[in-house]
Amino acid sequence: MPTNDTDYTQSVELAYLALMKGETDEALEHCQAAARENPHSLGHLYLLGLVSMSLNDIGRGIKFFEEGHRRAPNNKEFVDALAALTARIGNMSDSMYYAKLSLVTDTDPDLSKYAPFEFEELERNLEHAGISTYFVDATISYHERNYLECVDLCGKELAVHPENAECHQLMGRAWTHIHEYDEAVKSLTRAAELVPDEAANFLYLGDALMASGRLTEADGIYQDGIKKHPEDVELRNRLIDASAFGPDNVRRLGLSQLAPLSELLTEKTLERPARPVAPPHGDTRFIIGFLLNEAVLNDSVRFVESLFRARDLVRTKFIVYQQYSQPYAGTVALRQLVDDWRPTHDIDDPTLDLIIRNDRLSVLIDLCGSRPGHRQQVLRGKPAPLTLNWLGFPYAPLSATTDGILADTIVGEALSADGLDVPVVSLGEGMFGYGGGSVELETGGENVAPASAHGAVTYGAYLDLVRLSESASLWASVLRAAPGARLLLGANGEVYPGARNYINQLFSDLGVVDRVVVPNADDPTTGRTGFLAAIDILLEARHVSNPSLMCDALWMGVPVVASVGHRPSSQIARSVLNAAGKSEWIGSEDARTVQIAVELGADVARLSMFRQSLRTEIHASPLCNEPEFAERFLKTLENYVAART
Repeated sequence: MPTNDTDYTQSVELAYLALMKGETDEALEHCQAAARENPHSLGHLYLLGLVSMSLNDIGRGIKFFEEGHRRAPNNKEFVDALAALTARIGNMSDSMYYAKLSLVTDTDPDLSKYAPFEFEELERNLEHAGISTYFVDATISYHERNYLECVDLCGKELAVHPENAECHQLMGRAWTHIHEYDEAVKSLTRAAELVPDEAANFLYLGDALMASGRLTEADGIYQDGIKKHPEDVELRNRLIDASAFGPDNVRRLGLSQLAPLSELLTEKTLERPARPVAPPHGDTRFIIGFLLNEAVLNDSVRFVESLFRARDLVRTKFIVYQQYSQPYAGTVALRQLVDDWRPTHDIDDPTLDLIIRNDRLSVLIDLCGSRPGHRQQVLRGKPAPLTLNWLGFPYAPLSATTDGILADTIVGEALSADGLDVPVVSLGEGMFGYGGGSVELETGGENVAPASAHGAVTYGAYLDLVRLSESASLWASVLRAAPGARLLLGANGEVYPGARNYINQLFSDLGVVDRVVVPNADDPTTGRTGFLAAIDILLEARHVSNPSLMCDALWMGVPVVASVGHRPSSQIARSVLNAAGKSEWIGSEDARTVQIAVELGADVARLSMFRQSLRTEIHASPLCNEPEFAERFLKTLENYVAART
């Protein structure tokens, strides 16, 4: 390491001392200082390789040692390091090459004093031989929902094995979950390049594009996947789901997939006769099964919990079939409200079919629809006498998997207008019951209208790019008609740079970017409680309603303005506001929606009054009459089953 630069040598020495003390950040700072003083020297590269090892980043360490070897091919210390580390990742051919090269290279006395003893002998290298565990650890982190850790571990794996297509795919999925969609698309595109014919790559790339609001591209990816994999059930389901968020021509394309998907499931499934209704062991209760997936917990858990809590325990027996693997806090409360809870997410189709048949259900309620976690192959085999869909987005069930769809009068009319071949089973007035806010909502402190403090109204909208892409123009119209008002996007977690850039560009094009607020990572408005505390009026998205957020907003005294179109997934907003007694906040066209939002926002005193009175009104409305809904739900099922047995 020949250098006359005293400052450089001192920085390298300080980096080594810091590393020996376990102070990796300090070691990195000294290495960076050395690199600035003499970027072409070798000492800082060797120390950076050692620091990478201490951080369990073997791939990065190899990169530093490879650079040192490139600069000094006859340097033994870099060759020994490469022999050791390539053995550790199972690359024995490279390890043996470097071990042999070590026999004809020269020691650098300045570097040798930093060399770990395990680099010295071939036998020691072989003792550490193995394979990289980064990908395994990344997979575990993903399933524990530690997505940033998953991304970090995938990066380490790819530094070692850059052609690992599975790792690129997993990394892309993790990026999607943390809303860094540009990175997700980049990783998933690379996975598709490495394994171009794998159906899962079309699936996850389409998911990332859809979540980023690039609906047209997502639609194209799903269609390309279907062309290459015409029998893939998941790709058709994804296209159906994505179409609900797009313009009418896209939605029609999605609905056109329902019949072929039903046919595909019919061809793939062995028919088995359904068992007649016969309560087991003399149990005279009405036995209802619920197929529950992750999407239900994200979107509708409070409605499900309300039904479970208010049911007639004497007349009913509830059994839940859990179709998700990751732990959820909402699961604990639900499990306490049912008779039996069966974790079935990892059970094969024939076994689950047998489990459901042995439970001798009166009726099975499918809450999954076409979303991940569904068991369409099982449902096609009719394991229960009757199967009905409820709350199963996007309210377009398959004739192959369900006998009918439970909906209230409002949503039922929209479903019938779609011309589906699945009958509507009417719940009467109201799609569900709402039991009031959660403990989390009640921890937000004093409930005061923000407009009273700011002097101008703060509108709020759920920060979901797929909804945003079709709703931004409407929300921009509200801002232009309400001088001084602003729009806060939140309640959906941290916003990463790629998503933030997309939002800024979208609203820049609409001319209102300076009045749109996107929360920072540590801002409480990234969560539901802080978001509802910070807004005066919630603006619902076009096409696909968010009924859970709507109900929570009303409970917290926040008026909700909804632009309701003809789609069933949009009519849910009408159903909620009608049940809450607030039908005057429904706009059937953009101009009327803007008018309602502006008039509400102009009356600050009224907004403050809502904070104090709206909860009382909602609590007394049909929306919050849990016992009435639970009884109506049960009666509907009893009558439906009786008419068909």
